[in-house]
Amino acid sequence: MERPARARRTSARSAGRPASAGVGGPTAAAYAAAICGIALAAAVFLPWYATNLGAPFTTGAASGWEWTGLARIALVLAVLAAGASAALVMRDRGTLAMEPEIAVALGWATVGAHAGAFALVAYRVLVLPEPADLLSRELGLYVALLAALAGAISGAVQLNARE
Repeated sequence: MERPARARRTSARSAGRPASAGVGGPTAAAYAAAICGIALAAAVFLPWYATNLGAPFTTGAASGWEWTGLARIALVLAVLAAGASAALVMRDRGTLAMEPEIAVALGWATVGAHAGAFALVAYRVLVLPEPADLLSRELGLYVALLAALAGAISGAVQLNARE
């Protein structure tokens, strides 16, 4: 007995790509890692530090991009992680042909980029740039830290589902 044409198309579309089983599948985790990469990249331009000067001095906030070179490296890592995760999402959706070994390598790149960005941002949470006694931490620094951590965890989950 021959299968209907629709069943043949569905099985041909899903050939060569992993099945994503619900919320815990590799596609959902790859989506989360891509979103975390984008959030981390945006957080680099949010205020990371504010000056603690009283009147008559003016107070102001500055982004990570303005204050530290480590934020610029974190931005590069965020773009790398988001790109690798987006490639994995396209592979899982069937729009990008990719060998399983390359998908695993991209998964490791996602985890490594997010973990590296987490280490850089965590360093800047613990060690303020000079003049450290005149600065306080702002929301953007914590958003970047959380996005990097969540991205590393999401990358590890999708990598575990792939292997």
